[in-house]
Amino acid sequence: IENNPQTIQLYRLHQVDSVQEKIKAIAKESAQKYYRQDSLVLDLQDACLQINETNLTKLIEELIDNACKFSPEHTPIHINSQICDNQFILTIKDYGRGMTHKQIASIDMGIQFERNYYEQQGFGLGLAIVRQITKIYGGILEIKSIPTQTTTVSLIIPLADSKKKLNANKITHIYNWPSSPNININYSL
Repeated sequence: IENNPQTIQLYRLHQVDSVQEKIKAIAKESAQKYYRQDSLVLDLQDACLQINETNLTKLIEELIDNACKFSPEHTPIHINSQICDNQFILTIKDYGRGMTHKQIASIDMGIQFERNYYEQQGFGLGLAIVRQITKIYGGILEIKSIPTQTTTVSLIIPLADSKKKLNANKITHIYNWPSSPNININYSL
């Protein structure tokens, strides 16, 4: 996807309005899987983002799942958002295992860290997926951590540009001919 600007452009047609309530609902649902609803400390600002709802959901689920899995019960998980320089910054902070600089640097490799010490399900692809989805939308994933103490993950996504808003619901056809690397988008006005 990263090498196909037309595909990226297609993904960026979507917007999510009023993300505050969506983030709150996704966070509570994700935390509920780990019986951690009481751990959530939410301070969210509303915004309209240039991302589709499915991908926004995946980003938040992965980050909340990690915060729940890798921090002790009854410790807070802070979820904050703010708008700065035409960007939406979502920050999730937990007080758990933390990560080393080497672990953070190897996120894109899909490695589960310290698997021999901790029982972990899955393949260790969560943060790699988050980073890739974030890149598609022109965003940034920042991770700061102190091993055995805390991890802070910041997801920075551009705000939707209301002047360029294209209603993705008006797209009538999206097709990619097998013999052509181009994706064609037809939409009605």
